[in-house]
Amino acid sequence: MTKFLFILTFLFCTTPFATRAQKVVPCTSNKKVHTSDADSAMKVSETDPRPKDGLTAYYDWIGSHMDEKLKSKKMSRKKKVYVSFIVNENGSRSDFKVTKGIGAPFDAEALKLTRESPLPWIAAQCGDKKVKAWTRVIVEF
Repeated sequence: MTKFLFILTFLFCTTPFATRAQKVVPCTSNKKVHTSDADSAMKVSETDPRPKDGLTAYYDWIGSHMDEKLKSKKMSRKKKVYVSFIVNENGSRSDFKVTKGIGAPFDAEALKLTRESPLPWIAAQCGDKKVKAWTRVIVEF
């Protein structure tokens, strides 16, 4: 009976059912990379997408445009919302979604701030080719 339970547990834990398959396109310079939709956006690239003026300027903009009522006054009580989005080949952003939230109204504010940020982004690269890729930012309240 214990062998049966062990085998059943092993199969249950190692079978990737009920999980969405994530397409990971290998980043190699000599391979043609197809990135035509959100599901095929790069998860791995040689250089990650980043704000043109740097992360410090990006987070400064986020902090200065955040709703004051939502800001935490105590450092020990900081709340974090993780927002993922795609940075396209031309630096534009799309497909924003909260990947780890803490609930309303924080999730909505984090999405609003990342969508409305006017700062330009630099696309990820595979070799010398710009590719669209997923990235994630953390908005702290």
